[in-house]
Amino acid sequence: MKPVVEWGMRLVVPLLGQIVARDRSSYTYLESSTLAFVTPERVAEILRGLGFQDIGWSKKFFGTNVILWATKSVQ
Repeated sequence: MKPVVEWGMRLVVPLLGQIVARDRSSYTYLESSTLAFVTPERVAEILRGLGFQDIGWSKKFFGTNVILWATKSVQ
């Protein structure tokens, strides 16, 4: 699914920006900002390193949105 999302971010979103808002360049930043997000696995790794446990996530909207959760005991 990742290649499809990347393709959409590179081509479809700027094209829609050009059609709808008549401003393609304002929508090209979305590619770099969206594709720069770290993976849920990497976030879980970071959280684990910070002492969190029961870490999980759920991908939504074809993997473009992620809901993460974790717990940390009070010390």
